[in-house]
Order: sequence, then structure tokens, then C-alpha cells
Amino acid sequence: MLYQLEFSENPNEICVHLDLELTKKRIVSYEYPDHNKRRQPEFIRDIFSIDGISSIGITPYCIFIERGQVFDWDEIIKNTLLVLEMHFAQGTEKI
Repeated sequence: MLYQLEFSENPNEICVHLDLELTKKRIVSYEYPDHNKRRQPEFIRDIFSIDGISSIGITPYCIFIERGQVFDWDEIIKNTLLVLEMHFAQGTEKI
């Protein structure tokens, strides 16, 4: 799985660009962990289990993550990539 990180102007948001299709829809938003929980894909529920994640959005080749300000990006990114690898790929490679 290839990925590229893109930080936004908001220091609490990041986009992880991926070489795999996450959805067929233009954009899907999960504004908090219990938002549409019954319709959340398993990988979204697993990402929400990571400490500090406050909202998630997905497009076909990108996942947007918003964190709580006091949480560390290094841990969130590391754990998010582990979840994605577990669900979609045999390994990760940063591009």
C-alpha cells in the first residue's frame, strides 16, 4: 500500500492519500465515533478506536482525519496506517 501524508492549514487535520480505493462515493463523513455507526465500515470503526481521533472523512483515494489538539500526530498516523494495512494491504510504503 502506497501512501502520502498531506497536512492542512489546520494543524489538527491530515489527509492520507492512498493507492487503494476506499469508497465509490465522492465523499463520506463520519463526524464523531458514533455517527452512522451501523453503516461505518469496519476500518472506520477501528480508526475511531485510536485515541485522539475526532472525525474522519473518506474519498475514493484519501482519508481525512481530525484529531483532538492535545494528541500526538506521530501515534495517530502510525496506528492509522497499521489499521489500513490490516484491512487492505500486505505492507505500507511512503511515497
